[in-house]
Amino acid sequence: MAKPVMQTFTLSILRHAKAGRGDADSMDSDRRLTDRGRRNAVDMGVWMTGAGIAPARILCSGAVRTRETLELLLPQLTGQPIVQHLAELYLATPLILLKHLHTVASGDRHVLMIGHNPGLHALALDLIAEGPTDRIAALGRGLPTGGLVVISFNVAAWTDVVAGTGTLVSFTTPDDLG
Repeated sequence: MAKPVMQTFTLSILRHAKAGRGDADSMDSDRRLTDRGRRNAVDMGVWMTGAGIAPARILCSGAVRTRETLELLLPQLTGQPIVQHLAELYLATPLILLKHLHTVASGDRHVLMIGHNPGLHALALDLIAEGPTDRIAALGRGLPTGGLVVISFNVAAWTDVVAGTGTLVSFTTPDDLG
């Protein structure tokens, strides 16, 4: 039997930008971005392009704040990524997030996932096996709104991505951008 060809796959994990609290009558999923959140989303998109981060596919939670983050980020990115809005990503657990990642075709070797804590933060920590220790320690302290984690994997397919198989490439927050 032929040995599978290992390739570099990249997962970028973006927590939605800063959102308002909403009012007592609104649902959590309907919360909108604050002015600061809107600025941070645009700034992160500009930074991503400058850093050469160009996802082929974007998996985005169906919540208003994640969709708004994507709308502001997308014009800043290079390329024409395929966008999927998935209601199941709203407040999803790491297991559900990973299940959706495993459905991505191997041809889409860079995926951006936009969603929520605590699931995104836990997923990132679960997947990372190595990388810059200072950035891993910083991520261990939390994934703030607008924070971006980039993890690479040397695997044959997205289905091979499991806990402890990734290398942290970068961890960037809106505060890092000035």
